[in-house]
Amino acid sequence: MKENLLNLIGWIFKKKKKGFSLIELNISMLIQLIVLTLAINTTIITFKSYSMLLKNSKYQDSFDDAILNIERLLKAYMIQSIVVEEDNNKITINYKKDNNKPELKKKEIYFESSKNRIVLRTLNENKYQLGFNILMIDVSSFKIIKKGKTYYLKIINLNKDERIICL
Repeated sequence: MKENLLNLIGWIFKKKKKGFSLIELNISMLIQLIVLTLAINTTIITFKSYSMLLKNSKYQDSFDDAILNIERLLKAYMIQSIVVEEDNNKITINYKKDNNKPELKKKEIYFESSKNRIVLRTLNENKYQLGFNILMIDVSSFKIIKKGKTYYLKIINLNKDERIICL
């Protein structure tokens, strides 16, 4: 009855066909393929960027950790003396274990060129080794430079990144 009423007013009422035509199906698949391709490319680019960022932060973190440890050792409590050997590229820190006792401990910071690493070695008065720590790996250069009365420490890693700190 509705159809007859609509036909009288001038509306042509046609029954809709159910389903999709082959052209509509192909167009929707093409659109889905384009969206999927964009999503995959975005994921690949993001993964490559993240990998590069992770690799760079590995080298930067080792720099920061080594420099923080060296600065902490140079500003430690109860330091008696700091000896900087520019020729050997070695820093020796003498400090007391106890304020009431004359016993001294030595900490040496130096570069092991055979293993490309900066090392911290702890010795007692008799030069008996008490401890051995690696401050930084993948180091290509560790140099102490003197300008006037000031010493500078220049560290270069295998990626040719460098840091200079004032001692």
